[in-house]
Parts: sequence; structure tokens; C-alpha cells
Amino acid sequence: MSKVKQAQLFADSAMGVYIPQYFAETANRDEFKYVDENQWSILESGPEHESYWDIWSEVLDNAETICGGILHQDCDLWIVWNQNAIDAINSLCESMLEYETRHNDAGENYAFMVAESWDEQKTLSLCNTFCLGLIKPKWELLGIDKRWQDIDPDILADMALDSFYMAAGSIYGPFDNDGIALDSFHVGEIEVCLDQLDIDYLTMDLVRESCDAYITGTNYAHISTDSVWFAVLDVDTFNAHIEQYFPYKTELKTEQILKVSGLIIRNTGDTYLVTLKHDKGATVRFRKGYYGIGQTIQEAWHDLLTKKRYYLPEVNIQ
Repeated sequence: MSKVKQAQLFADSAMGVYIPQYFAETANRDEFKYVDENQWSILESGPEHESYWDIWSEVLDNAETICGGILHQDCDLWIVWNQNAIDAINSLCESMLEYETRHNDAGENYAFMVAESWDEQKTLSLCNTFCLGLIKPKWELLGIDKRWQDIDPDILADMALDSFYMAAGSIYGPFDNDGIALDSFHVGEIEVCLDQLDIDYLTMDLVRESCDAYITGTNYAHISTDSVWFAVLDVDTFNAHIEQYFPYKTELKTEQILKVSGLIIRNTGDTYLVTLKHDKGATVRFRKGYYGIGQTIQEAWHDLLTKKRYYLPEVNIQ
């Protein structure tokens, strides 16, 4: 991105009341627009002319260089390219707004929050959403495998958390999408650092209130938006998980099921998932062969609390 043209000092404040006269005598008149010959002549006459200050005020308000610079006097006299700075700031903010609200990489920054904020209420809401519909339930309209109804809700939620993509949208919902939203995240306010534009302090002070975004005194622009990122269920991926779930469950019916003696888990060497009941009624899910001989159910339960839950099929212990 090209940098903004820096403000240029034309006359030092030490020249005092003679700055307008100095401007008229030294400026390249071919470079300035909106200053007529009469104005140039009066300014050259110096502060003794009765119209000197009135003309100077007009020149300050209207004069412009052919490359877009304007005059600004704060004791010193400057040439400032304010519109160049405004256009650069607005362009940068527009591109950052587009990125943060529409680009897939920006949406993926919210993806980890879906699982982190998931709870039992969202699991219940997911199952209820599947059943919504005036004529047909939503799961049927979207083409979700009907066998989802035979899967434990917690396992179903794990499948969903592994089967979504981030979609851009607004407070009214995802754009061009009527799928099932697992969660949503408001973008809110976007902060844009303007240092990369290398705008000098004088130019920034002059333009900060003329830009589309709100600009603080620390060279940051702030953009408010009602954009929202949605975690939308990918039906094809979700159905693939369901398809994967049931073949394993059918196959395991013919396999030798792990035997449990008291509270001891015995390793059989295979890698199928089994479900064991904790002595207090809680459920432990693990892969057979993952734990060593002699590990108790309590130990397995403690370990699994700190690991991602598997959603392979549950198997009854014989």
C-alpha cells in the first residue's frame, strides 16, 4: 500500500505577518489553482494593504495545488495533502472491513470458540432445531440422515462440532444460507492500525474527523459493524459421520466384547470403543487397547475428563 504524501513546511512562523507576502512572492503560481491575479497582487503589497488579511483568508480557504495539496496555517504555513490521506484511510478501513466480515480466514478465527462455548443446553437446542418445521422437519429438508435420531445426543453434538464451517452473515442470519447454525459471533467493532500509512501528525489531526471511521488520538481507526460469523452445520460431513458411526456399531455386534472383572479393565489388543459404567453411574468411553492391563475404571474416567471425547459407537459390556 502506497504511503500518504507528507505535509510540507512552506513558511516558518518567525516570518509573522509577512507570511502571506512571502507566499505570493515565492510560490510557483502555475502550481496553484483558485488564486487570481488580483489576489496575488494584493498579497505582494504586504500587510500595509487594507485588504491584505481578507484576501489571505480567502486564499487559505480556496487555494489548492494541482496535485491536491491545500494551505494550512497554524502559525507556520504548510501545504497538506488532506484528501490523499482521507482516501488512503477510507480505502484501508474498507479493505479491513471486507476481510474481517467476509474472508474465510477471518471467520476461522472464531471456529475454536464453538466447542469452547458448547454446553448441554446447546446440545438440546441442536436436537430441537432438527425437528423444527411446519410441513417437514428441518433435518429432512436439509437431507440429514434419519439415523441421527438413534444416536446419543452427546455423541451427536460431538459429530456436529466436527462438521461445521464458518459462514458470513448479519444479525438476521447467514448470507445465502438456510442451514442450521450451531453458534454465532458478532464482529462488533474492528480496530485498524493506521501506522502503515505513515501519515504525519499534522495531516492526521486535520483529517481524523473527515474519515468514514472513528479515529482516536493514537492512530487507530474504529469501524462498527452488524456483521456476524455463523458456525453452520455441513450436512455432507455430518452425514458422513453418521454413516461411519453405524457400520462400526454393526460390526462390533459380532466381535468378542471386552470382559470386565470387578473394576479392572483388561486389554484385549484391539482398538474398538467400549462404554463402561462407573460405579457411581457415570459413563466412561475409551478405545480398547488404549489403557494398560490393571487400570481401573476410575483411573480411565479421570484421564478421559482431560481429553477430547470420542464419538465412536457405544458398546454394551457383557
